[in-house]
Amino acid sequence: MARIITTIVIASAATLFFAQNAFAFRCEGGIISRGDFIDIVVVKCGEPTSSRVVKEEVTGSFSGTATKEEPGRVIREGTVSKTVEQTEVLMYNCGDGRLIHLLTFEGGKLKKIETSGYGSGPTRCD
Repeated sequence: MARIITTIVIASAATLFFAQNAFAFRCEGGIISRGDFIDIVVVKCGEPTSSRVVKEEVTGSFSGTATKEEPGRVIREGTVSKTVEQTEVLMYNCGDGRLIHLLTFEGGKLKKIETSGYGSGPTRCD
């Protein structure tokens, strides 16, 4: 009996865990999936209900070509390159009784599709 209860609990937990993540999302303009670019998603699905940048990572490098020394300071000449990569989340509220979809983009590319409860208002995702 304990084994059956344990199996039911594990199966329920796994179902709840996997139900949160989706592999694709259907909207008026078609189906989007992981790997799609943010511009394509907005063309297919329209403007999101909301969007926010959740992380911004700046990396850079310096490539020096010359060094000058003056009294009290050192001057380095060269090229600085900078790369900014954002993680952005777009939210699509699909309407009354329909799921809210959270789309996470890293560097402009769709990495994760999640659902977050049920929305409100008019139907707008298909």
